[in-house]
Amino acid sequence: MRSATIYYATFGSEFDFSGSALEQALKSLPEESFADSVRRYDHAAQRWMSLLSRQILLRGLQEANIQLPPNAKWETGDNGRPYIKDCPDFNISHSGKIAVCAIASGRDRIGVDVQVEKPMGDRRLRQVLTSSEIAWVNGNPQRAALLWSRKEAVSKLLGLGMRLRYRSLETINNQLDFEGQSFHLTTVPVGQGYQCSLAGETPLNVSPRRYRWCTLNQLASSLPLLSIPAK
Repeated sequence: MRSATIYYATFGSEFDFSGSALEQALKSLPEESFADSVRRYDHAAQRWMSLLSRQILLRGLQEANIQLPPNAKWETGDNGRPYIKDCPDFNISHSGKIAVCAIASGRDRIGVDVQVEKPMGDRRLRQVLTSSEIAWVNGNPQRAALLWSRKEAVSKLLGLGMRLRYRSLETINNQLDFEGQSFHLTTVPVGQGYQCSLAGETPLNVSPRRYRWCTLNQLASSLPLLSIPAK
């Protein structure tokens, strides 16, 4: 069976989420294209979580003994899907205070998504869920977040984003067919109040790895590649 590793961490209130600390931390990324991919977000909180998810990626590659190619760049394909040339396929996600990165083995494509469990209005549910899924959710925020994360994971694997009509995906089961191709879904426990899903083109053996970082100092000390200012 093919495999994928999920690296994730929860970032608490002790982090310095200020703009000045962010700009200093961006300087520690391998190349300017990494920083530019963070700056495209409008809100400071999204920029921070985007930065931290990239740092989790760097840590995961380091643990897997995968060296970044010389002058590695953060690139996106024609469909907007991020990649680093000559590196394994990866996918990142963040929601609330959790950042997640999935790194595949071999040449498999993967998609990962994490969602905060929160109530979703009936109108929103009808926009993204099938009638069977709405009945299964039955107003349960945990189930709604699970199905949302599954649809996002498949969409991110394909590189389609919100261009994918989510109601065309039936995600109650762990396997679904879409446009003649099968996709396999795995639920990954990452913390209370969150739902995280991994999508693969084949069944995947998933290994979760949690980093326990509560402050910028702890994050900096665990990532010798980076130099992050303390609060």
